[in-house]
Amino acid sequence: MTDDAHPALDSIAERLGDRLTFPGDPRWNAVRSPWNLAIDQHPVAVAAPGDLDDLRALLAAARADGLQLAVQPSGHGASGTLDGTVLVRTAAFDRLEVDVEGPVARIGAGVRMGGVLEALAGTGLVAMSGTSGVVNATALTLAGGHSWFARSLGFASSSLRAVELLTADGRHRWLRDADDPELLWALRGAGGAFGVVTAIEIDLHPAPVLTGGRILFESTDAAPVFRATRREHLALMVAMAGLVPLLWWLLGLLKGSAPLVDSLVTSLSLAAQWLLNRRVLENWVWWIIVDLISIPLYASRGLPLIAALYVVFLALCVQGWVRWRALVAAEPVRAAA
Repeated sequence: MTDDAHPALDSIAERLGDRLTFPGDPRWNAVRSPWNLAIDQHPVAVAAPGDLDDLRALLAAARADGLQLAVQPSGHGASGTLDGTVLVRTAAFDRLEVDVEGPVARIGAGVRMGGVLEALAGTGLVAMSGTSGVVNATALTLAGGHSWFARSLGFASSSLRAVELLTADGRHRWLRDADDPELLWALRGAGGAFGVVTAIEIDLHPAPVLTGGRILFESTDAAPVFRATRREHLALMVAMAGLVPLLWWLLGLLKGSAPLVDSLVTSLSLAAQWLLNRRVLENWVWWIIVDLISIPLYASRGLPLIAALYVVFLALCVQGWVRWRALVAAEPVRAAA
């Protein structure tokens, strides 16, 4: 039973049984909590309807009591206290159908994206999944959904073909662009703001070739591993940074306006890069050299603010180098790591 007067909601408590939870119940804190525990939700009740009839009854009761419904399938997306709201969990809506020939998938509002990907294993098809398989597939898609493949195939919402929607008037139907293009446009990113979505239909896409793996080292090898990776990463940055003055100098040559300072700066930069790659220079020393040669470069180009910025960088690098040498002298192994 609710603490306040919500007679309609109380009237369906017997029907829903333990699928409707109120404050004071021993399970209350567990069922009301979102995935992000920093959000403290205090809804009027938490409901987990077992089917469409339960959901309709819950919607009617909420309307009669002047309450709102907030659908939060897997606890993600929490952003408020949910005062005056019935929190709805949709785990029971777990239908999942894959049409490889379509290729489309019909996904119930209780299915997590990990379940969708498992169903697609071996088909050569992929859904627009996010970075975590525990996120609800319907919620991810309706909220926009940044996918691993977003750059080539768009957001997850771009693959939404149809929704099975329960609206406030109690109607439950499948809707496509041909039925209500404006509503479908809004649902692609606005979440469930226009009703309770009980299922979605999405496009599936040919799975690209993915290559992945990992390299493991013993903890006793930490120092040389960190030392090696640090050098290789910096060598890549150095290679990119060393191209900047070189390209600048070549551009000046093509225009017939390469002053002597550009040639000098370019030579010093490339020499410092070569020495670093040969392990002759320490990283801090290389950055100090880069700063020293960048200051006259930008100053000669009429860019005093950028030159001044490199003066600041130079001071920081000198300070860092001094601290680094002190650390190496005090704790060689820790410094190497």
